[in-house]
Amino acid sequence: MAWFHSVLKRELVYLEKFTTREQAKKRMFKYIEVWYNRERIQSSTAYISLMEYKRKIFPNAESSSRVGEQHIFI
Repeated sequence: MAWFHSVLKRELVYLEKFTTREQAKKRMFKYIEVWYNRERIQSSTAYISLMEYKRKIFPNAESSSRVGEQHIFI
């Protein structure tokens, strides 16, 4: 998990100035949920986004956000 924190710092934290803790939390949430999980390509997922990888692995799944459903991605 240390690699993720390194990427987060390199791609977000060191590039932006946050005036409040709340602003930083909102921006980090947006980075992780919108950019990192949905758009950023990953070497561990054959150089496609995590969302695209999920669609290939679970083609019939509606959404991983359904209550009670858990998927683990490496």
